[in-house]
Amino acid sequence: VFDGIDVALFLVPDEVSARWAPIAASKGVVVIDDSAAFRLDDDVPLVVPEINPHATRLRPRGIVASPNCTTLSLIVAVGALHAEFGLRELIVSSYQAVSGAGRDG
Repeated sequence: VFDGIDVALFLVPDEVSARWAPIAASKGVVVIDDSAAFRLDDDVPLVVPEINPHATRLRPRGIVASPNCTTLSLIVAVGALHAEFGLRELIVSSYQAVSGAGRDG
């Protein structure tokens, strides 16, 4: 299915990524996954290009994960603050609607 493909972008539900991303990666395809399927996997780097682009080279499973939208938008601003001021600790609280997880609110 993934013959001749160099990079595959997975912008699909978690269960689709969980099934197909490892198959693509096993064929040598670099997988960039936007689902939550691999975000907590120690062998899958969680990459924000503005913060840790070097992590894209370290992908034992052939997959690169993207953080969720709240983390992504926050970390770019926090990264700039850290670069300028050397933040030592950060406490964040995020309150999101349950509808974001597909449940009735």
